[in-house]
Amino acid sequence: MMLRPGRTFLVSALAAVVLVAVAVGLYLIGSPAEARLRRFDERRVDDLRAAHTAIQGYWTARGGLPTDLDSVRMAFANGREFKDPSTGVPYVYQPTGDSTYRLCADFAQASPPDYPAYGTAWNHPAGHFCFPLVGPPKAPTPAPPE
Repeated sequence: MMLRPGRTFLVSALAAVVLVAVAVGLYLIGSPAEARLRRFDERRVDDLRAAHTAIQGYWTARGGLPTDLDSVRMAFANGREFKDPSTGVPYVYQPTGDSTYRLCADFAQASPPDYPAYGTAWNHPAGHFCFPLVGPPKAPTPAPPE
């Protein structure tokens, strides 16, 4: 069956509209590969936040920072391993003082400026980045009775 010239134009115009819509959609949400990288970065932030929470629990229970992330894994993170979801390489934990430390990861993309999922405290550039963090304040020591 052959289409009449008017219908051929209509079919061609409709196909062009669909192609433009798909192209605009991919431009706005990114390619599937970019979406995968974004999901890996979101997982990295989730992992680092969980490590931070586990370190806070360790601090509260033991009165100081752990020496490494394995020290908190079983007791304070339900056995969760703190490794990059893409490479399997452990995240970097660096104590930098009595109550300060850094958690580091390699990010595929910079966090979007309008992405409020974790607030600005967990924003990061692309590449290797370390978050400077602080343990909870120590409880004041009660004064001896007089």
